[in-house]
Amino acid sequence: MTNHTQRVAEFCSGLDLADVPDHVVSRVQTALIDSVGCGIYGATLPWSSTLLAGVQAFAGPGRAVVLGSGATLPPDTAALVNGAFIHSFEFDDLQRDSFIHPGSSVVPPVLAYVDHAEVPVSGEDVLAALVAGYEVEIRTGLCAGLGLLRQGFHNSAVVGPLGAAAAMARLLKLSPDQANECLGAAATQAGGLISAQFGAMFKRFHPGRAAQSGFYAGLLVDA
Repeated sequence: MTNHTQRVAEFCSGLDLADVPDHVVSRVQTALIDSVGCGIYGATLPWSSTLLAGVQAFAGPGRAVVLGSGATLPPDTAALVNGAFIHSFEFDDLQRDSFIHPGSSVVPPVLAYVDHAEVPVSGEDVLAALVAGYEVEIRTGLCAGLGLLRQGFHNSAVVGPLGAAAAMARLLKLSPDQANECLGAAATQAGGLISAQFGAMFKRFHPGRAAQSGFYAGLLVDA
């Protein structure tokens, strides 16, 4: 019997943009634009400047663009920083029933990989990856529910890596078995305390780490 994770992996691997309803494609295009806009504004905030300066002190050279800054970084680090930038003012997209911010974890690894890839990535593959990421992250968030918050965990930090991994699985065109491994590799990196929202900067860091975790999961499985 196929387990739930394998079914999700098969969905990610087999997703064809032609099968996605037009209104869903339009919505994910809007979500992409919204996330980029939030990231550009987020780059102007003091905690974003602190994060970027900190990672630039140790990250090597790279060609993945950091939103709104003019900086470039290695793709894994760019995914981290862009995820934090998008969530930096907490004005990014929110799925209310699952209480997660999917754009800040799904969009950054896709953009980072597009900048990093030696072979150009098609717009169709980008949109299909975003659809997979949003679908998996929101459904996982609905399953997790608000009990995570009540137990002290940040939903976006716990669920976000799975959305990022789903997007990477589709972007990299992983097989169903590889996509299953990708989801598992991301899930084991999940975590984040909701207490980070009280008097700290680190809540913005959570979606960035989720984006980075999904990026790592995809590239390591595809290696």
